[in-house]
Amino acid sequence: MYAPSSYGNITWAVNSVTHLWGYRNYETDEDSRNNIIVGLIANGEGWHNNHHADPRSARHGHRWWEIDNTYLTIRFLAWLGLASDVVALNRARFFGFGCWKSAATAGRSPKKPSACHSAG
Repeated sequence: MYAPSSYGNITWAVNSVTHLWGYRNYETDEDSRNNIIVGLIANGEGWHNNHHADPRSARHGHRWWEIDNTYLTIRFLAWLGLASDVVALNRARFFGFGCWKSAATAGRSPKKPSACHSAG
């Protein structure tokens, strides 16, 4: 595991490195990025662009390769009955009907704001 003094460094990395280096799945109104190194070291917290796109979701890994051990732990705790009301990723918003534009399709016209609100 990590030495206790490294936790502060990981928190720093999540809140600074992931605003400088990495890739973006979503166009958001700030410079958050997904950083694979921070994502793996911080158990999924490094998928920071995903988190900024859907801050209520317990799941930060939106793509199959974005390993999110924190989310897996939350699901396990929910399975045991120790966590409840876990907010899941809104797939309708992010994979077809939503207000967030994928960074890959940012050149296309944005979704209408009404679609954003009707998707949840």
